[in-house]
Amino acid sequence: MNNLKQSFKPISNIHSTILILGTMPGEKSLALQEYYAHPQNKFWKIIAHISKNDIPFTYSEKLSLLDKNNIAVWDIVKQASRVGSLDTAIKNEMPNDLINF
Repeated sequence: MNNLKQSFKPISNIHSTILILGTMPGEKSLALQEYYAHPQNKFWKIIAHISKNDIPFTYSEKLSLLDKNNIAVWDIVKQASRVGSLDTAIKNEMPNDLINF
């Protein structure tokens, strides 16, 4: 069984001043192809709260929230083997090129 997972491309704009780094997407995020897609994840609520915005519901609204607040999001792991979503299960990881980002 192949458990190779790939992270997403970064979300950023030329005005991004904040970079939030995750490890790599979990199963729900990979299935939906969206950052922080699991309904129990508080990421979008926290970003809305600290930026004094309404909580976004659609992925388009979520991306707009990041853009509006010049927040970039990316993961430190580009590719890895992992069963499930736990960071402790990551094996044979290949990092993203953060230096050239």
